[in-house]
Amino acid sequence: MMTFLQPAFLWGLLAIAIPVLIHLWHQKRGQPLPWAAMQWLREASEQQQRGLKFDDWLLLAVRCLVIALLSILLAQPIWKPDTDPKAIRVVHVVASDSLVRSTFRFELERARQVGEPVVALPADNSLNPLLLQAVLDSLRQPDLAVHLYVRNDASLADVPQISVPERFSLHTALSPRQVSQRLSGVGQNPFSGIKRPLAVWLNYRNSIERQTVTAALRALAGVYALNLNISTNPNSTRQHDWVLTDQFPGNPRPQTLYTVSGASGGNAQNRVAQGLPNVVFVADTLTPQTSERVENGQLPEWLGYQLLDFYKRNPTSPALTQQEMDGLFVRTNAMNTAQTVSISRIREQNWLLLALLVVIGIERWLALRK
Repeated sequence: MMTFLQPAFLWGLLAIAIPVLIHLWHQKRGQPLPWAAMQWLREASEQQQRGLKFDDWLLLAVRCLVIALLSILLAQPIWKPDTDPKAIRVVHVVASDSLVRSTFRFELERARQVGEPVVALPADNSLNPLLLQAVLDSLRQPDLAVHLYVRNDASLADVPQISVPERFSLHTALSPRQVSQRLSGVGQNPFSGIKRPLAVWLNYRNSIERQTVTAALRALAGVYALNLNISTNPNSTRQHDWVLTDQFPGNPRPQTLYTVSGASGGNAQNRVAQGLPNVVFVADTLTPQTSERVENGQLPEWLGYQLLDFYKRNPTSPALTQQEMDGLFVRTNAMNTAQTVSISRIREQNWLLLALLVVIGIERWLALRK
């Protein structure tokens, strides 16, 4: 479907009448005056007029076409392809989760009955946002509508946003505990089982990273009433419950949780291969300039999950609110509509400009030939 950004310029098509009127004015015959040699020139004059008649009308048509192309060019046309609603295909993407499948079993069964494909995400202990993004990118087609069925889990927010197609519908399932927490408006403190104070040692060479992690730990302790004894003494020799550092632990204790930041990939893999479940590696330096987790304010929550996992608390992930879901799943096609329109407009204007130059060249050639 052709639309115009500046339709007012289409009134310029009325200017096509100008070359027509000029043509008719020049074709107006004067008052004939007979004279002696008229009978000898009449046949040559009529033959010359018959030879010029076709060229004049062709030149008139070309000049009208120049005005029409110029008006359309100024109106800035864009082409928007029409999508037939009957031609829209639907695909259902389902997380490999028993809760999700049982919650939406009727919807999925109806989709199979009408022949709509159902794609199962690879089985994993938790939904990987990067894997989910790759699957959604592979389904990005103009005539495809995607329905996503996942568990409402805070782990989805490990990435700033998930880009989804324009035709997208999200269906989330809540666990019974999440439903209870949402109805009551409060959730159980996941750290309530940690009764004793925890000795925490921050051993960072970067002062900014040390300050950032200290602020995150204090925020975590303030929200969940954790008793954290934080020490930043670089020469500390006491035994600690939690060590946060940017250096590899030389002889890690099994009773201590180690969070190592800025670790190189090769050394980190060697440590993991040695079977050290109490050593957690993160490749980023934990500063606002180098870590998205810090920049987005997710560092306290991430540190809390590391602590809970070490103590085998396995808390129920809090459910995301509808506002958080809307901010997480972003329709990129709707967001880039302005760019798409701009590219389409430039492409069509280039073709119109080329056609206008060609027609002007033909008009000049016909005029000079006359």
